[in-house]
Amino acid sequence: MSIKIQSQFSRKQTFLFVLTLLFLWLYPQILYSETLTLTTYYPSPYGGYAKLLTTDLTVLARDGGRVGVGTASPGNILEIRSSQDGMGLDVNNTGAGASKIRFKRNGASKWTIADGYPASGYLSIFNNSASKAALVVDQTNNIGIGTESPKANLDVAGNIKISANSSVCDAGHAGEIRWTGTDFEGCKGSGDWQSLGGGLGWEDITTDTAPFDGDRCEYRWKCVNGQHFYPTNVRPNFIMMDYSAGNYQIVRSVNKARSSGDTGTFAARTYRRCW
Repeated sequence: MSIKIQSQFSRKQTFLFVLTLLFLWLYPQILYSETLTLTTYYPSPYGGYAKLLTTDLTVLARDGGRVGVGTASPGNILEIRSSQDGMGLDVNNTGAGASKIRFKRNGASKWTIADGYPASGYLSIFNNSASKAALVVDQTNNIGIGTESPKANLDVAGNIKISANSSVCDAGHAGEIRWTGTDFEGCKGSGDWQSLGGGLGWEDITTDTAPFDGDRCEYRWKCVNGQHFYPTNVRPNFIMMDYSAGNYQIVRSVNKARSSGDTGTFAARTYRRCW
């Protein structure tokens, strides 16, 4: 069984068919060399990315908004958040200069935190307006204020101001210094604050057996109940305090830790301040 299919074209149809075949044979490059240019954002600026790599200038939040690293709700222009121990922000300068974090105001540099200034291994807070470091920590942890080459644990080039305080001299304040308004005083960890000399601070002399000096010093006796009494009579070998008519206490210079008198015998602490 044979099947024969016959197609009949008009003269015009035959001409168009031949012309099409000739065009495809003579100009095939037209079909594959077309260039198409699209202006679009790719990838889309919205969405989540597992990784993002840029190789040139990168601008974030140009028109406002905030940038969050580790957070979807940054509370400032840039917020870095992590719950992992040891995580932080590294400033890694592989060049010869110092690593810096600079603070500006209206485009002008004001302060700079620098690692490697004024020398390798130093950390400094630099005042750009004054063109000098306000604070420097060297490689041995010496701290310099007003100097870039500290020679002690704390080296201050300039004056130091110490304010007064009313704290009790105890173990928690041992080694502290204060200014009373008339004298510098130090705390040894117990008892009253003691004068550092040249002023009118009180010094604990309870264990001292030296004679009293009524011409150059004044004395104070502190009873065990915390009351303070000033002597009405000072002699080299004793001081005497009068409470009222007929009531008195005497503290001997050889044993300033006890007193005796009409009102009984008490444990005592004796203080003096001299000028």
